[in-house]
Amino acid sequence: MKTKIFLLLISLIAHQFIFSQSKKNIDVGIYIEDIHGIDYQESKFEIVLWVWINSKDGTYNFEEELDIPNSINLNVSSVLYDSTNLGLYHSECKITATVLNKYDVKNYPFDQQNIKFCLEFSRYSSDEINLTIDKKQSKIIPEYIEDWVTKSYKLNIVANDYKSNFGDLHTNQSIAYPGINLDIKLERNAWNLYYKSFITLFLSFLLASLSLFYPNNHSEEKIGLIVGSLFTTVSNKYITDDILPIQNSLNLSDKMHLLTILVITCIAAYAIFEQRFKLKDSLRNDLIVLVLFIGIFISGIFYFTYNSIY
Repeated sequence: MKTKIFLLLISLIAHQFIFSQSKKNIDVGIYIEDIHGIDYQESKFEIVLWVWINSKDGTYNFEEELDIPNSINLNVSSVLYDSTNLGLYHSECKITATVLNKYDVKNYPFDQQNIKFCLEFSRYSSDEINLTIDKKQSKIIPEYIEDWVTKSYKLNIVANDYKSNFGDLHTNQSIAYPGINLDIKLERNAWNLYYKSFITLFLSFLLASLSLFYPNNHSEEKIGLIVGSLFTTVSNKYITDDILPIQNSLNLSDKMHLLTILVITCIAAYAIFEQRFKLKDSLRNDLIVLVLFIGIFISGIFYFTYNSIY
């Protein structure tokens, strides 16, 4: 009985050794030159990188054997092949790609984004090759990422299983494709962009608030200033909507604009109330109403901004 168990263990070890020896060992390195064109509306970004493969099993055709999942445009150039007398093969190329990527903009411009990129060996299964990453020579983070700062990144080897064999005639099982997955977390100094995006709202509220000090017998000028402020706010909303995609939930920009429109509408309602009931001019009453509207506006702005940052 012990002899049978011993022979079984030897057989399993030998099988595992033979199986591991049959797999191709590939050392992959990547040098990311640039990440740019981060587009919220189209949900994509552009990347330029260099890729090299060192192996003892021959050179690799990048156009036929590599793929970038979710890419809508892929260009391979500057291909280089080399070898040594020791039987080591080197394959190298430059890749330019446009990659689809989901963005969460509910806290824009205080949003943090994840750039997801995968380099996949599409002609091999994970049972056929063994990947390692050339971490010593690879460079993951480019010097500049278009107004963003890299907060963290994660680079790891993956086996992407799409739950399909894609019509492979040799197997009925789903195929897992080996690859290198890169996840970069980006953030930025958002205050400058915040003021540029919403300074118009603050000015619109200020102009609408100043209308409170118009004498009640200048109703046309008062209402005209309020309506002009309201249209300015709506116009600014269209500008930010051109930058951000439409989402099911309200983002910071939506909340800021809706708050401003609501407060300016209340100022307009108060002006109509004054005219309807022919109230006498009162600097004291105007100051009380002004402080009330300023308190509502600033409190709302602070609340929405604070929640977006934290």
